[in-house]
Amino acid sequence: MSKIYAGSAQHVPAGSTKIVAPSAGKLWAILAASSNNSVSDTIVLYDNTTASVPLLFQVMISAQNSPWQVIFPAYRPLTFATGLTIVSPATANCIVIVEY
Repeated sequence: MSKIYAGSAQHVPAGSTKIVAPSAGKLWAILAASSNNSVSDTIVLYDNTTASVPLLFQVMISAQNSPWQVIFPAYRPLTFATGLTIVSPATANCIVIVEY
């Protein structure tokens, strides 16, 4: 049975690495907010239960384009085969909605 995370379980604090899903599943949305005005921050998502290859998704955000979001359509979520790990930079908080 699938489990959809809600509330604080989907929050990835700034400056952290978090396993969001421990097995295969779907990413429905990612939202991020940056407080860094001087440089861009990179948010990295891995199709793994650790912060290592394969790289699934990577995006650079800054305060100028914050808050930033991607909402995948119902017919094309971003799928991952092993698990989902997110690395959030020191100045960017993330929220993700996953199903696994």
